Amino acid sequence: MKRISFYLLLAIVCLSSTNVFSQGTNGTYENSTVWEVTMINIEADIKTEFLKILNQTWEYTMTKALEQDLILSFQILMGDASSEKDYNIILMVENEKLGDYDPDPVRDAKWNLIKQEMISSMGEDKYDRTMKRFKQIRKQLSKKTLRKINLID
Repeated sequence: MKRISFYLLLAIVCLSSTNVFSQGTNGTYENSTVWEVTMINIEADIKTEFLKILNQTWEYTMTKALEQDLILSFQILMGDASSEKDYNIILMVENEKLGDYDPDPVRDAKWNLIKQEMISSMGEDKYDRTMKRFKQIRKQLSKKTLRKINLID
């Protein structure tokens, strides 16, 4: 009986250790949610136009994605660029895990439906013109996927 208890306890300890390591901890932090961060530069004289387009497209899409639990949250940050090569707008999308970026037919179908709803609400011609203009007026400087971490005491 002592031998069975010992091996059972050993198995529990080993499994618990594996679970801790699989969460991505190194003793000082543990992994949390995943953020996709896009840094964009917009010239001051077209910032209002860009924000209107962003509202019709990106904000619309992210709001619908949030309603369907495709994302956890999204943010738009705006500030002053320190130079012509610096960003002044950051778009951030929070997901639960890196696996949310893997191909998934069910998730992909939901994203495609959101896009089709947006195109229908705008009209296909207006959507095409808007997206063409959107690409002309923005300079995407960087796009990164980052993981939020929680520090461990």
